[in-house]
Amino acid sequence: MVRLHPLSVALGAAAALVAGALLAATRTPARGASASTSPPRAAPVQTASQAEAPVAWIRELPCTLDAPGAYRLAPDFRVVGDAPCVTIVASGVHLDLGGAVLDGGGVRVPGVRASGALEDVRVRRGELLNFVADGVDLASVHGARLEALSSSNNAGHGIVVGDAAELVDCQTHFNYGGRGVVAGDDADLRRCRATHNEYGGFVLGARATLVACEGSNNLYGAGVAAGAAATLVRVEAHDNDDEGLRLGAEAAVVDGRTRGNLTAGVRVGPRSVVRACEASETRDGPGFALAAGAELVRSRSVANHGPGAALDGPGRVAGCALEENRGGGLTAVGAAELRSNALRGNRSFGLRVRGDGALLVANDVSEGAGPALWLEGRDGTLLANHVRGEVRLADGNATGPASGPWANRFE
Repeated sequence: MVRLHPLSVALGAAAALVAGALLAATRTPARGASASTSPPRAAPVQTASQAEAPVAWIRELPCTLDAPGAYRLAPDFRVVGDAPCVTIVASGVHLDLGGAVLDGGGVRVPGVRASGALEDVRVRRGELLNFVADGVDLASVHGARLEALSSSNNAGHGIVVGDAAELVDCQTHFNYGGRGVVAGDDADLRRCRATHNEYGGFVLGARATLVACEGSNNLYGAGVAAGAAATLVRVEAHDNDDEGLRLGAEAAVVDGRTRGNLTAGVRVGPRSVVRACEASETRDGPGFALAAGAELVRSRSVANHGPGAALDGPGRVAGCALEENRGGGLTAVGAAELRSNALRGNRSFGLRVRGDGALLVANDVSEGAGPALWLEGRDGTLLANHVRGEVRLADGNATGPASGPWANRFE
């Protein structure tokens, strides 16, 4: 296996003499490392953050990168071992695959992997496929950054990273025996996709942030599963054989879209907030499944097999449209606040509350196949609701004034 050092740099003719003297004073490049100024048909490309850094060209794979610096895979690289694999054993390695496709051909090691507790490892611009392992394994790296990578058809996970990882424009597809992306705590993902993976799309630790990502068509797992305090903005999840989005406590979901997932469109833990989202066509569960203390605001749930929204304890549902759901429009437990919701054409029931102390204000409920309004507990308060259809109210609930703006209309 060839070991490489980042000692090759593109300089002008005069500067090359100085660079040669410096190289001679330090060390001789190991066999396989490039000591020339540029490879055939290509010149070193430096990013703004590495404008002063030397770039070492990788000409043979497999290789081990054991010193910090900038590396780039040469366009004419050769595979001289079992597979085109890169092993990183030093912090501060910035690897550019140059748009190459690394085909593992069934080898039982990852395409790119890190060994040891490392920091500041970056990998960008490449495709990894057909490894009988993870495509990319940087689980031991804190603060890894991956950009414009694709990992597919691997027999493990597509991409594995440790805590505080950043992924931008990455894709994982058709990884069998694993998930699309697995990350530790504090992951930050932008414009990433995980589709058609065997055991789920994204599986992330606490405090994850996802913006403009998609997890769809994954088997045996959620499109996105994340721990506590996750933040999701413009995330989509379609046709997963579990939840579309499954998040822990104190999550925030804004402008999300789910469709055709198996057990729930969006499932969130206690004290979470879901805002301006849509959940539709869940095959065997609710559009939104909300733990106690959660809030669902200005969202839409339509044509789900279960209820449009199910609030499992005190919490808040406000300004939502819940329509044509087979398992009912909205069901809540206990002292929930249900305000300014529109419930139309739902089967089983329109709005149903079990438990005491609910507050219902300005909801517009139309009759479906069952009761329009069904309040089973006591000590509830109903104000300014408009209900068309059957009303079932247990004794001990306050229905407000008989006339005026706060009066209920039961038709």
